[in-house]
Amino acid sequence: MTKNIKCSDSKPAVKVLEEFRRLEGNYPLLAFHAAFDEAMLISTHSSFGLKHLHNEWLDIALLARITRLNPKI
Repeated sequence: MTKNIKCSDSKPAVKVLEEFRRLEGNYPLLAFHAAFDEAMLISTHSSFGLKHLHNEWLDIALLARITRLNPKI
């Protein structure tokens, strides 16, 4: 991630990452194909010298597959 990219009305990326960490706390993180999101957050946190998140990750791809097969769920 490029550290100098900033839109005129946006916060610096490092501030957004710090806010995200504060808001998500110790809650599990849900994502569709969670491994991708986890890898991106690890990489981004590393590029700013921030500690990695140690939350549990839950991949909802399986849940989506199950509910699509049985719309009554």
